[in-house]
Amino acid sequence: MDETNMETCLKAAFSKPRSGTVRVSLMNRESAWKMLDKPLRAHLVIAAHEQEPPATDDDEEETARRPMMNRPRGRMRRSGRQSGPTHMAWLHDPQTVVDESPYTTAYQLATLLVHKQMDADNWDEAWNPHENLLRETCMVEGVHPVWHTIGEKTPLLGQFLAFPKAKTAKVEASTVMNTDFFWVDPRNKNDILTVLKLASAGVNDPDTKVALQKATSQVSGGRKVGLDAPLDALDGSMAFITWLLAIYIGEDVSKKTRTASQKADSDLAEALDEFT
Repeated sequence: MDETNMETCLKAAFSKPRSGTVRVSLMNRESAWKMLDKPLRAHLVIAAHEQEPPATDDDEEETARRPMMNRPRGRMRRSGRQSGPTHMAWLHDPQTVVDESPYTTAYQLATLLVHKQMDADNWDEAWNPHENLLRETCMVEGVHPVWHTIGEKTPLLGQFLAFPKAKTAKVEASTVMNTDFFWVDPRNKNDILTVLKLASAGVNDPDTKVALQKATSQVSGGRKVGLDAPLDALDGSMAFITWLLAIYIGEDVSKKTRTASQKADSDLAEALDEFT
């Protein structure tokens, strides 16, 4: 699911020619971005900026020997000895990758490769065998297609293009919940919070999950709950969440929500009718 969300973010970022900063800003607006941990976001930022390895000492010496009038204008690539951008701090450090194996094999290898190139002075040769093992695993098992996309965008991870693409299972965006969870008092704050938390944990669609998390925070904090899209018109058994929230905040229940709820559980729909 993480890598599917990463794909969604990159599609938004590269839908049109834009600067790296604008690409990152567009990804920030995606619900899929909000569902990703910072270490995974870091690789998306690297791809969005099409980040390159730092200049080598030989490159810097050659640049220093050029006459000023012949030097290209514009921003030069930053040396690895300078402090790195903020997103680099989001990545696991190499030793943690070796010891704890976070996320997927592809993430682990990508993180080691970024550290090895961007922070060469602090690279420990003892990490090389683990890097090679991860590379061999990726070659045998393949990697999620999103890592190919990232490899196309940044030279730091270009070697991912050599790995086969692993087959990915299609994630169903729709969610079906047992209506037993919805037999609660829609006027009770704690009951509503329980429903929202259970639904948030079980839903796959990023927009719905983020909306449920926002509603949970609003109810928990005693703030006004906005019944906006997509919470205003959930379908199937999830329509009961729309109905419960509408009762809780004192809004009318739409005919569409009533119809969907009736199809999912007519007894529960009849019970909720008594509150409206």
